[in-house]
Amino acid sequence: MLTPRRRISPERRKCSKLHVLSDAAGLPLVVAVSAANVYDSQALKPAADGIAGAPN
Repeated sequence: MLTPRRRISPERRKCSKLHVLSDAAGLPLVVAVSAANVYDSQALKPAADGIAGAPN
């Protein structure tokens, strides 16, 4: 019999996320690292601001 595993909330994990924005060919344009408890939508704007030559 399998014992259920306790789920650990993202706030308690000591992990990180890697966010990569790439062009159509797959070439990475921006690489950013954030905490695991940061939503992807919140990490998108600072990463998009890091693209040189992008319209504001």
